Amino acid sequence: MNKKVSALLILVIAAFFAAASPVDAASPSGGRILNVKDVEHWQGTDMFHCEGWNDFQAVIADTVLTQDPKTGKLLPGIASAYSYSKDGLTLRLTFPEGMKFPNGDQLEPEDFIASIEYGRDGEYADGYANIKSMDVDGRDVVCHLSEYRSDLDYFLANAFVGVISKKQLDKMSKDELLWGAVPYGPFYVEESVQGSHVVLN
Repeated sequence: MNKKVSALLILVIAAFFAAASPVDAASPSGGRILNVKDVEHWQGTDMFHCEGWNDFQAVIADTVLTQDPKTGKLLPGIASAYSYSKDGLTLRLTFPEGMKFPNGDQLEPEDFIASIEYGRDGEYADGYANIKSMDVDGRDVVCHLSEYRSDLDYFLANAFVGVISKKQLDKMSKDELLWGAVPYGPFYVEESVQGSHVVLN
């Protein structure tokens, strides 16, 4: 499939989301179903350990931050606010109340910490290797950095560094998470037939 057709499909999906009314996350996607042709071979739903991550996979995983495509400025995503200390060695991310995973569990700051720790041996770990430690302060996660690196901003604004529930990470093996992980996002994978299609709900 050429790049123009891929871009058109992405625009169609974006328009679909823009037109859709807000959905209660406790009832995933309000019963909407989206069939996606598996043209780029999905490798799984565990964004931290898939060797590749294509545009359509990003439909299942919201980003921690977003980025203005024109200015490159970071904007809120899953995190409703972020700030760096003056020396660039502390990053504070706010995770508001009321955001829920498809099973109805509220997204907590601890879910972000567990996700980053889980991804430490993953495909994209270099992008957040400068996070030395993380603390919870109310609804905030305070990330202590070994150095400021702009690639951390880039990774937090991409779907291969999303948020998976700590409960899920604690009870499932890496093999189970490959297709069983349910990242925070507007859809989850209901069915996948490799080389054919993926059904998102």
